[in-house]
Amino acid sequence: MLARLLQLPFRILGIALILAGTYICVKYDVKPSYYGIYHPPSLALVGLVLSGVAMFSYKIQTLFSIFLGCLGESPSSCRSYFKVMEKKLPELIDVYFSEGPSALTSRLPNGSEKDLWLQVFNKLEAQISPSDLIQVMNKYASDYKSRINREVLVAGTVGSLAPTIGVLGTVLGLIKLLGNLQDFSSLGSNMALALITTLYGIVFNALLITPVVGRLEEYRTFRLQIFRQIIYWLECLEQKRAGSVIEHK
Repeated sequence: MLARLLQLPFRILGIALILAGTYICVKYDVKPSYYGIYHPPSLALVGLVLSGVAMFSYKIQTLFSIFLGCLGESPSSCRSYFKVMEKKLPELIDVYFSEGPSALTSRLPNGSEKDLWLQVFNKLEAQISPSDLIQVMNKYASDYKSRINREVLVAGTVGSLAPTIGVLGTVLGLIKLLGNLQDFSSLGSNMALALITTLYGIVFNALLITPVVGRLEEYRTFRLQIFRQIIYWLECLEQKRAGSVIEHK
């Protein structure tokens, strides 16, 4: 509900960023510095317009989830937890049959995906059958896959827009250049705007967006492995397999 209320102001802020980036680009004539690489109007155009387009085009929940994905647990920690739990599955099966579901939580190792396993253990303790839990976890996995695929698509689309916005800056720079040929003092700034914005667009995509997409894709792979691992463990419970059976499988 809160996200829906914030969506309209979020989009308005996106429009404001687009206009601000374009205004700074057109209004200010600043010569590039640091060996001709640093040009604030070009940076403002690519950064602000790209952010504004993303905020205007996509839901706040999706963008916020992508942001949290960048700051959250690394894919390697998810992979490590998967390997740890792979070795623990036989023990957890034996504990379930010998001591009951209430004893499972104390045997669960700490890690990035502990909460997901805790949800399963709590439901087992609440007398939900493994067969019902398999259906629940399949639904969770399907919902997660849909959400993370959408986030990967959004991040990739935003990244592909960065070079396009750079080309827009090139066009604006050429327009300013041709419109002020008599003003030699602004030639350097306009030429920089025409050339550097394309570079900034490529850099934004290659160094900022592409790593985000790669991180999301890698995390998706290992997170789905965790779901499959849990479902397999529940299937073993449903079929009443002994831990020693899957340990030597």
